[in-house]
Amino acid sequence: MKVIEETEGLSCVALNRTLAAMQTLGMRAVRTDADAVTLLEAMGVDGLVIGTISMWDPYPPPKIGLAAQLYVRPGMTNPATFQPIDPAVPASAASGSFDASNHATLAALRRYSDARHQPGGPYGDEIYLVEMSRYAEFASHEILARILQSLLPPPCR
Repeated sequence: MKVIEETEGLSCVALNRTLAAMQTLGMRAVRTDADAVTLLEAMGVDGLVIGTISMWDPYPPPKIGLAAQLYVRPGMTNPATFQPIDPAVPASAASGSFDASNHATLAALRRYSDARHQPGGPYGDEIYLVEMSRYAEFASHEILARILQSLLPPPCR
């Protein structure tokens, strides 16, 4: 998860480690909250993000739908409420549809691309609309931001 690795304060274990843990558990997929908790505990990590792709259309204008849930290890507290987080359910979840024909999506994509240095090329900033892998990175970034935002305390007035 490149998006997680690029987020300050977060790190990500290698995918092959996750797949190895799933194989050891005889788990072909994470289908339930209990599966997620079992995998998180088997891997010995602080958190586990489970994601799914609900829509994929790489042709212009690109479209992608994503959903993700964050599970945390027992004993963690919600920084927004200082209450213990129930490890049996997601600590946070987010979903979204990102259609490049939507002006709000294009505005978010522009903010995302402006924050990244991309070497010059024939496509310039349009590279995110031409390469689906880059468009998917943008959408993943938006979903992760929503997950993390939901865990922040409300701003002081």
